[in-house]
Amino acid sequence: MALTKLNSASVIDRLPTGSVIQTVYARRDSTQSNLSFTTGNKTTFEDVGLITLNITPVSTSSTMLITLNLRYSSTASSDNVMRVLRTIGSTATVITMMHADGGLGNIFYASGNNAGTHLSGIMYQDTSFQVTDSPNTTSQINYKMQVSNASGTLKIATRGDNANSRDTTICVQEIKG
Repeated sequence: MALTKLNSASVIDRLPTGSVIQTVYARRDSTQSNLSFTTGNKTTFEDVGLITLNITPVSTSSTMLITLNLRYSSTASSDNVMRVLRTIGSTATVITMMHADGGLGNIFYASGNNAGTHLSGIMYQDTSFQVTDSPNTTSQINYKMQVSNASGTLKIATRGDNANSRDTTICVQEIKG
């Protein structure tokens, strides 16, 4: 996990609002095994392994800018949902990335289902999402990526045929409020 942080209060105090105070980054390398999820219910979420990090804000007025980069694919016509889970102490809060009923959308139906059996195994989407969070704390925060799918298998970091893998990353930047 990479970390860049300004430590001097006098330096931070002189920065204008909107300045990046610290950046924390985690990466799941493409050489690691691919991730497959078969939750069978778009409201049942699973953690995406290694796409988690901790950050301790320097100010309660800070905003966190969360960026996720990933490749995903699906083996069935299904709604696929992605979200970020924020945990402070023992309190977990869902940070919804987009509309809660669909999220990542239905890549199989949009691409593979209508293209015949040859393409349905290799359809994928490389995508990036950003969301902001205002946690109002100076306690350590854990952010992690979670996914769900209604049917079939949702794969993270690879195509439907488990080839051509890519890194998956999460980056959180603390922005001065």
